Amino acid sequence: MAASDISNQLGSLLSEVGNLVRAKLSEQSAGKPQTGLDTDAVDAAVVTALSLSDQNAKELESHLLAISAGKLQVTAGAIHQSLERLTAKHYVASRLESDRQVYTLTPEGRLFASEFKSAVADEVGAEGASESGGSGSPLDFYREASKIVPVMLDLAQTGSAAQRAAAGKLLQELRHELHKILAN
Repeated sequence: MAASDISNQLGSLLSEVGNLVRAKLSEQSAGKPQTGLDTDAVDAAVVTALSLSDQNAKELESHLLAISAGKLQVTAGAIHQSLERLTAKHYVASRLESDRQVYTLTPEGRLFASEFKSAVADEVGAEGASESGGSGSPLDFYREASKIVPVMLDLAQTGSAAQRAAAGKLLQELRHELHKILAN
């Protein structure tokens, strides 16, 4: 699979994370004056991005700026400070690849990322259920749709040719069924 294909797929996956980060940032910014970057928000965003793929600092900076739609004004310095904090907490480890440090989550970091995503999803889900009446809400649809992306990324990166072919056929059928729903 071409690097650009994987990059595009990661971009889609990161947009899902961006929604979670934006929700958390919105909640945090409503309760306190803007005096600078919230280090907890940056740390959570970095851990969430690393839960999707190992990345170097420049990739993290680019992805976080993109997924937050500019709301999280991260700089290279903020990313490096966050990585230092997360390394000290044993959430992140690094390795040298070519000429760059590439960061990855430790098992403790994966647990933190999982708990953070669940907490944000629960908060957003509770707000969405009260606003839209729960079942059938746009938030429910997006949440369910977002669960497909990680599986597709796993198939693209590690699936055999036969698995990708079977998944492609299933996706084609799903697309047709979704068109039928739209037609009704």
